[in-house]
Amino acid sequence: MAVFTLPVYAQPAFSDFFDKHPLVMLLIEPKSGEIRNVNSSALAFYGYNREQMLKMKIDEINTLSPQQIAEERLLALKEGRNHFIFRHRLQNGDFRTVEVFSRPYTFDGEDLLLSVVHDVSTRRQSEPALWNYQNRLEQMVNEKVKEIREQEQQFYNLLYFFLLLQAGLIISLLYNIYRRRLLNVTLKQHAEALDHANQTLRRFAEVSAHHLMEPIRRLDSYAQFLNNALSKELKDEDSLLALRFIREGAHRLRHLVRDIQLYLAASEPRGEMRQQDVTEVAHEVVQRLGNQILQKNAKIEIDVLPNCVLDRPRLRDVLSILIENALKYTEPSRQPCITLSGKMTANRSQYRIADNGIGIEPEYRLRVFRAFERVTVQDDNSHTGVGLAIVQRIVESAGGRVWIEENMPHGTVVIVELKNTLG
Repeated sequence: MAVFTLPVYAQPAFSDFFDKHPLVMLLIEPKSGEIRNVNSSALAFYGYNREQMLKMKIDEINTLSPQQIAEERLLALKEGRNHFIFRHRLQNGDFRTVEVFSRPYTFDGEDLLLSVVHDVSTRRQSEPALWNYQNRLEQMVNEKVKEIREQEQQFYNLLYFFLLLQAGLIISLLYNIYRRRLLNVTLKQHAEALDHANQTLRRFAEVSAHHLMEPIRRLDSYAQFLNNALSKELKDEDSLLALRFIREGAHRLRHLVRDIQLYLAASEPRGEMRQQDVTEVAHEVVQRLGNQILQKNAKIEIDVLPNCVLDRPRLRDVLSILIENALKYTEPSRQPCITLSGKMTANRSQYRIADNGIGIEPEYRLRVFRAFERVTVQDDNSHTGVGLAIVQRIVESAGGRVWIEENMPHGTVVIVELKNTLG
C-alpha cells in the first residue's frame, strides 16, 4: 500500500492546493478535536456546508468511542500501518468506512493535524479478510449505538414519567388551591352569616332584657308596697310569706336578666384592648366589694400581679365574679381568706385566685363553667349559676383559658391565663 505524502509548498500555494485537491482533507486541532479547515471535497463528501463543519469536532463525525479509537491506533502500530480505519457519519445519517491518513502540519503558526480521508466502503466485499477487524469495530460501534439508544429511550421514558408525575402534581395542587379558595369563600360567608346571627341574637337579648326589667321592677315595687302597707294588718303568716317569695323571685329575676346580658356581651370588648395594670384593677374590685368583705370578715391578700391584655371593663368583671364566688362559698368554721397571685410564662400572664372555702369536687370542676350550673344550693337569690360561664367566655374570647384546681389543705384555686402582649 502506498504511503501518502505531501510536497512542501509556500503558504498561498498550499491553501490553493488544499481547497482544490480531489481527496477529502481536514485540518484538525489535535488536543480539542476542533475542525479548523476543510476542503471542497470534504464538504461534498460529508454533506455539510463550511460554516457547519467549522463549528464541529471530529468526534461528531467519527462514530468510534475514545476507547475504540485507542484500540485502532494500537492495532495500526502493531500492523505497521500509517493510517487508521474509522467509521464516519455523514450529514444525512449514512455511515462510511474510511481510511484516515494523518500527519502534523503547521498552518498560520498553529500546530494542526492534516487528515486525508479515503472512502473504502466498496472494498469490504472484495477483501473480506482485511475487514474482519473493522467489522468487529463496527459491531462494537453498533452495539455502542444500540446501548446509547436504549439509554436514551430509558432516559426519555423516565423523563415522560416524571413530566406526567409533575403534571399530575401541578393539577392536584391547582385543584387543592381552587378548593381552598372555594372553602375560604364558603367559610367567610358562613362567618359573616354567623356574625350576623350573633349580632341579631345579642340585640334581641338586649332588647328582651330591657323590656323584662320593667315588669320585674314593677313586681318588686308593688310587692314591697303591699308588704309595707299590709304587714301590720295581715296576721296571716302564709300571706306574708307569699309577699316575701314574690319579692325574692323579683330579685332573682333581676340578677338573672343582668347575668344573661353579661354572658351574651362577654365575647365583645367594651373598651380598648391594651395592657392593663391588673394589680390596680384588683384593688378597685376589692374596694367596691368592701361591704361583702366586712360582712364575711374575710381577709384579702393581693400580690403584685403581672399585666395582661384585655379591656378594663371585662377584666373588672372577671375579678369581681371570682372574688364574689370565693366570698359566697365559704366554710363557716374558718375565717375566709382569699389570695390573688400571679406569674408570667413566656408571652402569657397566669393568675391564681385561691380561697379556703368549701372547695369543688374534681368531677364538678368542668361542669361549673356551664351556664346555670350550680353545685350547691344557696339561699342567696343573687346567685344565678352564670358567673363562671361569663368568666370563661371573656377569657377564651381574649385568647386565654381558665380552669380550677384544688387549694391545699382547703378550698379552691381558679387559674386564669391571659396574653400579656398585643398581637
